[in-house]
Amino acid sequence: MREVVILQKISKSSIGRFEKAVRRMCAGLRVEFADFITVTNGWVKTKITGEDEKAALSLIGKEIGLAPVSLSNITRFSVCLGRVVFSGKSEKELFVDVGVFLPDSVFASIPLNRIQGQLVDGGEYSLNEISEMYGLVDGIPLEVRVVKVKATGFETELTQGQIRLFRRWISHSLDRLIVLGSTSDEVIDAVRNARFANSVATVVALGIMDQLVVCRLGTDAAGLVRKLGRYLRNSSLVCFSPRGIQRLV
Repeated sequence: MREVVILQKISKSSIGRFEKAVRRMCAGLRVEFADFITVTNGWVKTKITGEDEKAALSLIGKEIGLAPVSLSNITRFSVCLGRVVFSGKSEKELFVDVGVFLPDSVFASIPLNRIQGQLVDGGEYSLNEISEMYGLVDGIPLEVRVVKVKATGFETELTQGQIRLFRRWISHSLDRLIVLGSTSDEVIDAVRNARFANSVATVVALGIMDQLVVCRLGTDAAGLVRKLGRYLRNSSLVCFSPRGIQRLV
């Protein structure tokens, strides 16, 4: 039996939905899950056992991610998946929780000058301005690369893969709505129930509980938030506007 921490932050009220999604993802594998619970900082811990335990761990690691848990597992050049935390509380660095909480909770940080260089061509925008442009609020998933490890945390930068993703979104010039905390089926049903089928081009999975609603040309993502939110009450909705970024950068 293996006890693992999955790189998904879930409220206690949503843990059952997440468990069902993980079990559905691993359907066909000979494994058993036990004790889906939230642990430090809202990450999800579970126990896995069975003949296909290794295959299940590999699948979960690939599709969702597994937390490093201990700071000893973080080294220079490590690539980590995480979630933005404490957004708006610092003017000098963006913090990302990558699932390190032993011996103590520590977070990745991205200094402002690195973010400026990677996202706004070195422009002297404030962290709040960049965060607003790119929707870098609490809960947004990011992939980072470790450049320096310290006892109190570690300094990182966005990976080239993360930067390419943002650039691709910008180049397509279509507004996007990032939905945190819902399955793809739940978001598709919400789009249908809100009668936004003519406003939405597609729904793309960012993760098992994170979806990307791609708007049709001419549709403003902010205009979808209020009505879609009625059908996705356990989720957070974050707008990403390429046209806004193109105007400023």
